[in-house]
Amino acid sequence: MPFVTPWFPEKNTDGEDETHNFAVQMQPQYHHAIVDMILHYDWRSVIYIYQSSEGLYRLQKIYENIPKNGFGSPTFFIQTARKIKTSNDAIEFIKQLEQMDREAIKHIVLDCPAHIAKEIMFKHVQTVMLGRRNYHYLMSGLVLDDKWDSTVEEFGAINMTGLRIVQYGTNLARDFFKGFSSKKEQHSVSRTRSNNDETSTTISANGALAFDTVNLLINTFSSLMRKNVNLFVTNRRKGKFKEVEMGVGCGDLSGKDGPNTWEHGQRILQEIKNISFEGLTGQISFDDQGRRKNYTLDVMEMTHRSEMVQIGRWSEEEGLVIS
Repeated sequence: MPFVTPWFPEKNTDGEDETHNFAVQMQPQYHHAIVDMILHYDWRSVIYIYQSSEGLYRLQKIYENIPKNGFGSPTFFIQTARKIKTSNDAIEFIKQLEQMDREAIKHIVLDCPAHIAKEIMFKHVQTVMLGRRNYHYLMSGLVLDDKWDSTVEEFGAINMTGLRIVQYGTNLARDFFKGFSSKKEQHSVSRTRSNNDETSTTISANGALAFDTVNLLINTFSSLMRKNVNLFVTNRRKGKFKEVEMGVGCGDLSGKDGPNTWEHGQRILQEIKNISFEGLTGQISFDDQGRRKNYTLDVMEMTHRSEMVQIGRWSEEEGLVIS
């Protein structure tokens, strides 16, 4: 049975057993985008702070893809890495780095959930001993899809850059957020709507990926049913006490070899890989490994007014393009 997950980043593709390759991941593996941004800013050393195994996995991928210069040396290196549980852990670690070298410019790749990232930014600016101008945060997780309150002045007091996966400029996104805004306004006081209402409403990366996952399954099974309307009706119980017809079975869990393989699993998986449509997170299509392909990420930057602005895009075909 195919396993479609909105955000789980890792899968086993090294095994020869086909059952290892039934995972389909909606979140793309975008570590190449992080590497390209580090190269664009010409960072020589990087401080990596992460909160989960997903962040550690991304760190490993970044490390494996550090390009070499003409002399065969890495173009940048990971100065230090630290796993955190809370925002306080991150601030204490950054304090230690500040005490060791107060004058050095510190480039921090931060991989953690949005609520922790916001707390770290706020506490960093509020901490007297930590500088602002000599810090630049690159958000490794897709946390800039979340709503960052522009009234919080601390967000704009420090350099912050990152990636956004939700494609707000598509017709689907405009229709989705228009309906989303209408439902919110039913529970609020009427107010004058501005021309940029669509962009003022946001959705988290996980929420958008979950939305696209549901549509992927709908499109997949709709396509299969159009090809064969009786594909999944060959195995039905005629009555409560009658035997099950031959067809799709759940497998014999008591057998020594374990449950049987569902005969339609491979077919559904192949149909998923053949599906292509436009989602909230851009073009939805997959390679033979079940990984996203032909996707695009927006490069976002926080202004001094705590407003998020797009400064470029990244895609597999063109790489990093700064406007």
